[in-house]
Amino acid sequence: TLPGEIRDLAVEHMKEPQQINISEEKLVLPSTEQAYINVGRKNKIWALCRILDTEKPKAIVFCQTKRMVDILARSLTSYGYPVAALHGDLTQARREKVLDDFRSGKIKVLIATDVAARGLDIEGVTHVINYDIPDNPEVYVHRIGRTGRAGKEGKAITFVTSQEEHLLKGIKDFSGAGVAHTEVPEGPG
Repeated sequence: TLPGEIRDLAVEHMKEPQQINISEEKLVLPSTEQAYINVGRKNKIWALCRILDTEKPKAIVFCQTKRMVDILARSLTSYGYPVAALHGDLTQARREKVLDDFRSGKIKVLIATDVAARGLDIEGVTHVINYDIPDNPEVYVHRIGRTGRAGKEGKAITFVTSQEEHLLKGIKDFSGAGVAHTEVPEGPG
């Protein structure tokens, strides 16, 4: 995003300037394994709990709305999972506390709106889970970019209801990356 005036200034005052264009929106990290799970809306929390129980991730779980973030965070907390909510209605002090707790490992799962999809760089995030599939494929790319960083492997799992199949197709077409179908992990015993 280089405005024309700035580009003209650069050409005028620099010796042999070169412009490198990188489409961040189409950049999907190769160290991020991408998968989707077909799951009904009412079974999403069950599927999420299975993933948390079997894979023990340090995860960011993305929801479309602040209300859904709060509902999911309350439900998971009541089940005993160390989670916290992150969205735009929280005070700056509360957001910083949540992020500090997540960075330190006190909180293992961050339930967030897309406020966390850009600019959030937290080391060691093993999973990004799209509890709600994003409407926009570019948002998907930004979300999954929170894992698989600094040469480490990451996993992106997207829950897809039957009514959302078209959104998954849009993501696959846009990213050009393979998003493999997988099943909900089987729980213990």
